[in-house]
Amino acid sequence: CLKSLELQPNDQKALFRRVQALEALERYEEAYKDARTIWNNDPSFKPIQSHLEKLHKIVQDRIASNAQTSTKVKKMFEIAFDISGEKSKRETAMSNLVVLAREKAGSEIMIQQGITKHINKLFKLEQNDGILLNAIRVIDDICSKSLHFTKQIICELGIPWFLQILDSKNSDRVQAAQHCLQEILNSFSGLTNKTDAK
Repeated sequence: CLKSLELQPNDQKALFRRVQALEALERYEEAYKDARTIWNNDPSFKPIQSHLEKLHKIVQDRIASNAQTSTKVKKMFEIAFDISGEKSKRETAMSNLVVLAREKAGSEIMIQQGITKHINKLFKLEQNDGILLNAIRVIDDICSKSLHFTKQIICELGIPWFLQILDSKNSDRVQAAQHCLQEILNSFSGLTNKTDAK
């Protein structure tokens, strides 16, 4: 589709096929944009109508969900990264960040809000092993979402940071750091740790 659209930028069939491909890849915002382009160029093009309605609903739902997730992430950032805050509240907030990082929207918002700077600073000041352990898990979950996120995290934290978090006598921390590094390798290679993966 991309090659075809390079030759003819407004070719309806190529745009329609790209809408279908983007939708299958769950890149709904991009698919919706292409569907709108088709609709604007030719409102009588029947096959696009059902896709346009479906994509519009998905995009609107995602916008609403992202707004809620963004608010949650911001609130958890304020609590978790306040070194002077109450320990139990900070531990709970960091656990919540782990859960939010498991969602792609949550990971994306954390990247936008500078999670790596916060975690890097946290590792210089924090003494609580539970909070540090969950901070590693947040990075792990973000890296599992996309290669783009992984590259950004590595560029911002640097390889020495990952080696430093491995240098610990706490076995839980070492295991979390090892798992995080494995997720990074998986992200770059496209492989998984499943037994049938090659």
